[in-house]
Amino acid sequence: MSEGTQLGNKLPGHIAAALLALIAALPVSCAAAGENKGVVAVVNDQPITSFDIEQRMKMTSLLGSGKKLTRKEALEIAINDRLKRTETTRLKATLTDEQVDAAVERLAKGSGTTVEGLETKLKAAGITIKALRAQLLTNLSFNRVLMAKYKIKPHVDEAEVDRKLAQLKQDPRLQPMQIFEIREITLPMQATGELIVSQMLQARAIEAQQIAQKYTGCGKANEAVAGIFNVKIGKVIQIQADKLPEKMRATLEGAGTKTLLGPMRSKEGIQLIAFCGKRLLAPEGPTREQVQRMLTEKAYDTYEEKYIRDLRRTALIDYKDPSLEQDQTQ
Repeated sequence: MSEGTQLGNKLPGHIAAALLALIAALPVSCAAAGENKGVVAVVNDQPITSFDIEQRMKMTSLLGSGKKLTRKEALEIAINDRLKRTETTRLKATLTDEQVDAAVERLAKGSGTTVEGLETKLKAAGITIKALRAQLLTNLSFNRVLMAKYKIKPHVDEAEVDRKLAQLKQDPRLQPMQIFEIREITLPMQATGELIVSQMLQARAIEAQQIAQKYTGCGKANEAVAGIFNVKIGKVIQIQADKLPEKMRATLEGAGTKTLLGPMRSKEGIQLIAFCGKRLLAPEGPTREQVQRMLTEKAYDTYEEKYIRDLRRTALIDYKDPSLEQDQTQ
């Protein structure tokens, strides 16, 4: 017997088929080792490794826009970062360790956690705190350079933050959605002669009825199948309500959470369907601090692109992996 929880938007075909048939019948790694991975590019004698690229891809997915960077995109960003660091060092605009510490604390607070909580979250995603600190040091130090050169104001207007936050909260992807939870209980059979199959089906159907009589709820499925040989309790499958046919939703709700649907024939043998309940799932939206940071970074983007173009014109960039080399026609 197996139990668990699985999130999905699509009802498995065999369950859907069984339910529709029933409806029709109803009257209604180690970081140190990773850092030694092969060099993929060299920027003014500074190497960029596969590990650097992987860290950038993971960090953008976890803490950035959520975009899944390709290795080529991540390499170009890493090249730009090398150029930024060289430039901030040249202009003596590099932040101190204390200032980076403060930036890490702000990032953790804006994400609704502590520095320790953030570090745990990073570690779970395969990101080192060293990589995060390096990224913050690079971007914030370079922002100093941009502010000095282009006279950019460091903070966005509070009203603008409010407007953007309100706009994001209206995103359909952030609206609450109703989730149906379904579980299947299967009494499997082995293929054999036609007569024996008929007898086994009848016997398994009787056992299914016994399970249904003892069933009191999804969380007590184990108790209901006690004493029955060879029974499989499936994982709880969570499905968006609007992904289910209307008649199927009505059937599930009509059965309630203390009654099993079935028994019915399945590919494996005899099957019962349990409706475990429904709930509202509200996706987590952006915090005010995250929106403020996003708008602040956006203010620098245009100027940064121009500055980086100028830096790349005079930089010595040696691509060690030809497959990751930038298209020179772009």
